[in-house]
Amino acid sequence: MNTKTPIAQFFARKLPEFALDAQSRPNLLFRRRLPGRLFECIAIQRDSKSNGLAPNLAVTYSPFWRGEPAVPLGIDRGFPELRQNNRLVQAIDHWYFYQPTVEGLNATLEQILADYHLLAIPFFARAHTELLDDRVLQIALHEAATIPAESRIGLPESLAAVGHVVAKCDHPAFLALRDRIRAACTDDIPEEQKKWVNRLAYDALVFV
Repeated sequence: MNTKTPIAQFFARKLPEFALDAQSRPNLLFRRRLPGRLFECIAIQRDSKSNGLAPNLAVTYSPFWRGEPAVPLGIDRGFPELRQNNRLVQAIDHWYFYQPTVEGLNATLEQILADYHLLAIPFFARAHTELLDDRVLQIALHEAATIPAESRIGLPESLAAVGHVVAKCDHPAFLALRDRIRAACTDDIPEEQKKWVNRLAYDALVFV
């Protein structure tokens, strides 16, 4: 059965503040824009063979998030990760299965909605705080805003030329932002955050 239209209609009724991104592929993506350039997102992965739906949530600065890992511009979680408070969960736990009828699909969507209200609201609040408290991320966003759009032309082509290895990118705008972020990273910033500097510099220039 065609699930895109009934899922889109369900979200339009139940969560009208989230707009469907009509161009999103392969997941259905519903997005709400917030002040401060942040987005709250719901991605619905679909598997027609098993009649399964897997919702995933994110808070991100990227307007192009589609359900992939959101770092370094955001934070994403699946429902079972939030329910179990654990990133390591069984793949099968991500799926909600429905009977292949309109009634069956709507029943499963109601279950997803109930879990959304239970899990997503606190997740969104925590993610907002974590992103705003991430000093390396905020430094990158601040510095990226000073680099004009015309200076960013050719970034994707530059990355492709080095086999999409960000650390090898030699685009002047990327190098300038990377060096500014590195210079601003004080000794008290955890190494876990510092390791994302290359990816963060590129993504901040391309997506924000």
